Amino acid sequence: MKIQGGIPLTGEIWISGAKNSALPCIAATLLTKETIILKNVPHLTDISNMVSLMRNQGAQIAVNGATGGGNNELTCNSVSIQTVASTVSEMRASIYLLGPLVSRFGSARIRLPIGGCPIGARGIELHLDLLTALGATIDIEEDYLVATAASRLKGAVFTFPKVSSCFFRLVLCAIIV
Repeated sequence: MKIQGGIPLTGEIWISGAKNSALPCIAATLLTKETIILKNVPHLTDISNMVSLMRNQGAQIAVNGATGGGNNELTCNSVSIQTVASTVSEMRASIYLLGPLVSRFGSARIRLPIGGCPIGARGIELHLDLLTALGATIDIEEDYLVATAASRLKGAVFTFPKVSSCFFRLVLCAIIV
């Protein structure tokens, strides 16, 4: 950005929350029975779909109006969730539910995500490889991913085979798990 002129700049700029950071954070609220407040969550269809999916399974999520920049504050409590059986296959972000569910309940079953994006096909292999490295066993039963862990997931050294846009989100999910 190049600014010309002799007048100093003043004021504030609201920086919008990022969907690709908010989705794994919403999924991570499954890890605790405590109430979690997420701020600066963008008001987008994928966010609404994730909230609906979790509400349908018993999570209590309040969307507390738009804050500056049109973003929401979410108050999430997943104490009533026993498990989440995702039937949403069009929402690629449902893969973010797998790690927290396995960590909390020892197993999880979600429909294979088939949603795409305008920049092209993106697989979920890195997510599955990371969960395997943390101690999960992954099976495919018909159109569902089934992940189980004999005991709690454990920290591990994981080398990503390539740098990708999902690197940060996977690391965030691994740290949270």
